[in-house]
Amino acid sequence: MPAGTPIIEAEVCFWFKNDLPGPEVSRDELTAAIAGVGGASELISVRVRDAKGGIEAPLELGIADGLSHGGFILPKQRFPLKKVDFKTETGRVTINGKVEAEGGAKEMMNGAPLDAVLALANLLPKHGHHLRAGDVVIIGSMLKSPPAGASDHVTIDFSSFESLSVSFE
Repeated sequence: MPAGTPIIEAEVCFWFKNDLPGPEVSRDELTAAIAGVGGASELISVRVRDAKGGIEAPLELGIADGLSHGGFILPKQRFPLKKVDFKTETGRVTINGKVEAEGGAKEMMNGAPLDAVLALANLLPKHGHHLRAGDVVIIGSMLKSPPAGASDHVTIDFSSFESLSVSFE
């Protein structure tokens, strides 16, 4: 896979309407602070490759540096948290009309996507930061993310959220 080839993820995102300064955030405080939930996509594009096209940097550096983050697509529509069932939410990536990947939110973050957001809310204050009103948190792909190439048209469908689409030139 050439450097810069986007890899398409189907993710869940959370919008925040309240600050969560901590130092310890409860699940009730977290859920009260969430303004909405939706389907999103992170576009992975590893920018450092070795001569054979493999990833040159160690995984830890990639995570810390944002080395593989190429961009993201956020939906226009937000859904109330209480209307989302992460056990049944699914995502599908279609490239040029062919389904390339399918998966479920139950596969994300050990089956508990909200736990990942709660962990983040409680970790950030330990480092002098916190989730703020207006922040968006995207928590990871619910499927094995396929690559897209030049001139590809990609659609990301969710079972409960609006579909997203992007075309590459």
